[in-house]
Amino acid sequence: MELMEMQKTLAGYAKEMGMGNISLDELINSHRELRARNIQSLAGLTEEIKMARQQSAELTAKELAAKGWLSIESLKEMTFGEIVEMIESAD
Repeated sequence: MELMEMQKTLAGYAKEMGMGNISLDELINSHRELRARNIQSLAGLTEEIKMARQQSAELTAKELAAKGWLSIESLKEMTFGEIVEMIESAD
């Protein structure tokens, strides 16, 4: 791409963005800033998702425990007598 063509493209982009003239350095700096903000935003979103998953898992575990639900792992660790006792006390 020739220099004149690049300048024309840059001027067209500046006009499209509702700006006056913009230099290549300004465009590059703007792009760098946008990328940095995007990285920060993505990191924040990732943390929010992680916290939501953790809270959801904790809430689900509490609800299941309150309703008397057991995991397969818990049942495997119980004796037959403990299982019978649990069933009888549930009535």
